[in-house]
Amino acid sequence: MSWFGHHHHNQPAPPASGPNQVFKIFCRANENYCLAVRDGAVVLAPVNPKDDHQHWYKDMRFSTRVKDEEGMPAFALWTESRDVGNGFRCVRMVNNIYLNFDAFHGDKAHGGVHDGTEIVLWKWCEGDNQRWKILPW
Repeated sequence: MSWFGHHHHNQPAPPASGPNQVFKIFCRANENYCLAVRDGAVVLAPVNPKDDHQHWYKDMRFSTRVKDEEGMPAFALWTESRDVGNGFRCVRMVNNIYLNFDAFHGDKAHGGVHDGTEIVLWKWCEGDNQRWKILPW
């Protein structure tokens, strides 16, 4: 299973999670695809709760000590931004909040999300392919 973390910004905290709580991660561009690990790469794959490669953990052990420049707590050296609409947030590096998770070419102008869409880091362009939710399965 994969390891992931969590962060919040003057917003209500997401539901508390135990050490074994499993999460799914998806973007607004197409909520029928979840973050997965395939062949050593992080991609989007059709939602499948039985696919262990789509199961993520939030490791918050260091969130009280490691924060980004906006003061948001880190999880696995990643943070979540404030709400950017409908409960979606940017997921970004703790040491560079200007680079965000991006479903590469997952915006409608480039054909949208598909099975195998790569996840990259990209500057904030306000696209649905950069807005993410991390929710319990």
